[in-house]
Amino acid sequence: MKFRRILLSLVLLAAASLSAASRPNVVFLLTDDLGYRGYKLPANQAGKNELLQQMARLAGIDPSTPNLGSRVTNTTFSSPEYKRLKSEFVRLKTFQEAWIPTIKAGGFRGFALYDLKADPLQKKDISKQRPEVTNRLKKKLLTLYKDVMADAPDWPSK
Repeated sequence: MKFRRILLSLVLLAAASLSAASRPNVVFLLTDDLGYRGYKLPANQAGKNELLQQMARLAGIDPSTPNLGSRVTNTTFSSPEYKRLKSEFVRLKTFQEAWIPTIKAGGFRGFALYDLKADPLQKKDISKQRPEVTNRLKKKLLTLYKDVMADAPDWPSK
């Protein structure tokens, strides 16, 4: 929950930063679908892919379909086995408390800044063109991160 609070705080910070008309229309985000890029966290990509393919076959979707994850997880198909597989897939994709010590020890490695109005797909990092905005938001993020990490418990790895 602490990390969701960080994400919410980042969005609120970005919204506050954009509220003045004289400021650029940019948002500083450090997350990509709540992924944990830059950390060496245990991941079971092969397991996730196998689950997606099983779910696709159950739903009658060709497993070689582009964007299979989106197609499979957004289908209206349902069965007890499909629901079981989907629950397992969600569990494999979501944050796991056992990662907290690794994340607390790692900090942040990369920062990016995107103009979401001009670049909604976040393809062009403008942090080098807007260093003053990047540094201001980076400083706010690191202060918030330090505060949240000080409050976060250390759960043992399982």
